[in-house]
Amino acid sequence: MPAKRQATQQLTTTFPRVGTAMAFLAQITFTACVWQTYTQGLWRHLRRPLPMSTLNDMFGAQTSVLSFLNLDFFRQSTLGYIMALFAWSLILPPFFTPGTLVIYDSTDQVKTSRLVPYLAIANSTNAHSFAFSPSIKGDRFSFADVLTRVFNGPRTIVTMLSTATASPGTILSIPRPANHSSYSLSFFAPAVQCAEANATTTELIKQAVQAEMVRSSTGRIFQKENAYYAFVPSTDPDNVVAGAQDDVRFQAPSRASNEIWMAFQRYDNTTTNKNCDYKPYYQVCSLWNATVDLNLSWESDFQNITGKTTLMHQVPYPSTDEAPGTITEMSTHAYAAYFWALSNQLVGSFALFQENITETENRLFPLIRCPIQHNSLLGSSDLNVFFDYNEETGACQKPYANLSAQRRQDVDVAKGRTMGELIEELAFNLTVSLMHNDLLT
Repeated sequence: MPAKRQATQQLTTTFPRVGTAMAFLAQITFTACVWQTYTQGLWRHLRRPLPMSTLNDMFGAQTSVLSFLNLDFFRQSTLGYIMALFAWSLILPPFFTPGTLVIYDSTDQVKTSRLVPYLAIANSTNAHSFAFSPSIKGDRFSFADVLTRVFNGPRTIVTMLSTATASPGTILSIPRPANHSSYSLSFFAPAVQCAEANATTTELIKQAVQAEMVRSSTGRIFQKENAYYAFVPSTDPDNVVAGAQDDVRFQAPSRASNEIWMAFQRYDNTTTNKNCDYKPYYQVCSLWNATVDLNLSWESDFQNITGKTTLMHQVPYPSTDEAPGTITEMSTHAYAAYFWALSNQLVGSFALFQENITETENRLFPLIRCPIQHNSLLGSSDLNVFFDYNEETGACQKPYANLSAQRRQDVDVAKGRTMGELIEELAFNLTVSLMHNDLLT
């Protein structure tokens, strides 16, 4: 594990407002002390007779500068006269000139070694926090030491964090060492790579799309066009498509895989395309083990995280046929749990349906049956065809300003990127966001 568990932390602190406030408090406190000392000293003069006007000016020096015009005050109590003038000198200058005490903005940087969290998903001893994998004998506490485990899916916390990350399309807040701090970190973690499907896989995806279109057509309603379809293929080589998972999966043993196969319609951008022609595109996104290098920094309430992933090797799906006594590689279960939670944000379909009301009358309506409608991938450019189904011919040429306010907002979040780019970004965001919870670090 190449994680830097003791990272260098940089603390940056500025003192403009705090310093000015402390200077003001010190000034008024010092003034109060001088007046208190002056008042205590006045009582000594009551032991001898003094003119009433002189005593009045002595005790009124705190509230009126006109008291200093009484020269008898100076003759009877020279020290008190000077103290009163000094106290007034501490109060009056700020009203006419800049503050007597001036605090200059400064930046102090300190480097210190601290323990910082890193994602423990590659550590077999921590894998139980990611994956729900009871033993082959059951899930009772007495079977905790049984080494052969059955993968049933992700833990609840992984599912919750995947949903919380996918919805806004941003990284969740990571615990920070201090308000102003930064450090670098490196560790093993999952990553996702998307690429165009090869010829064999493309044919299998086409079969899955056709099967889904037939399956979703009932009675007078049938699926006319499919704009997006994504599923997790089966690990059974003889039943890859028929055993596909095209809906949100719940905890249960299954012959799934660590891949997402998808088909979507993409506008042909090779020409001016005034007729808005489009064609299908087939894509495979797979799970990889990678080295993640992060740079994390905080400035007050602002979090800034940048980094890169270096792919190492693909991670296979856990076997469902392990013999009793086999030592299960739990880190594989943890990685598969991560991908399970991620794929639950992507599987499903965007399609155009037609309802035949009479022999001559029908109506068209688009239908979304996919969790993408709840997350930041909804604005992908690869879903533009679906949102243009109800538009006039040439809808792809419609200016951005003429889109609905909702669609503009979705496009702004996705920044017009393709589905592959957004899925890889979502995977990175989810990997980092898992550090949001102490159970997973």
